[in-house]
Amino acid sequence: MPQTEELRRIIAHKTGLIELGRDDAKLSTYFRGRMNTLGFNSLHQYAVLLSGDSPETNDELKQIAIDFSNTESFFFRDHGQMRLLRETILPELVIKNRNTRTLNVLSAASSSGEELYSIAIMLSEILPE
Repeated sequence: MPQTEELRRIIAHKTGLIELGRDDAKLSTYFRGRMNTLGFNSLHQYAVLLSGDSPETNDELKQIAIDFSNTESFFFRDHGQMRLLRETILPELVIKNRNTRTLNVLSAASSSGEELYSIAIMLSEILPE
């Protein structure tokens, strides 16, 4: 679906959202729903809006970001990732950085911060002092 790919490209460029799902049919349905909500007659008109630089463009890009972003935030949210951090990644980083005694941690897009606090809790348990 060429129009869907073009919309993906525009959204990725404007928002940084590169993963909108792999089901083109569902994505096309989503875009057509947004197009209808905004009163457009074609996906081309919708693409023109997304390519623009108006307040309406910004509003629509914000809506897309909300619709395709994870807005959940709670302590130890992704058990598999947290286990990997606790058992492998953080211990290896602590050993690697033992001479400098520094460790920088970035928790990107962690909503209200519970994920970063979860990492801090794990580090307090892992670090010997």
